[in-house]
Amino acid sequence: MQAFLILAGLSVIAMVALAFLIASLFEAPAPRVHAGLPVELPPNRFFAADARAPLLSDEQFRLHVERHVRLEHAAAESFVYAPTVESLHSRSISTLVH
Repeated sequence: MQAFLILAGLSVIAMVALAFLIASLFEAPAPRVHAGLPVELPPNRFFAADARAPLLSDEQFRLHVERHVRLEHAAAESFVYAPTVESLHSRSISTLVH
């Protein structure tokens, strides 16, 4: 029984190695880059250098988030005091999406 399991395991490893060998044969060659020519890269947009100014000031944003937290807390308290299926799945009147 052990010999059979060892043989099965080795055959699986051989099949995987053969599959990788065949896949590497048909892989497209990497494009060559000449050392003397500069490579043109796409613009970096990770930090969004061309982003527009924020719509809210920091104070307005903080007040908006605090209001949202108060409304969500009130909705959670109302569910604790009177748990129903409707109150569990109802949305608060907050304008923020959660």
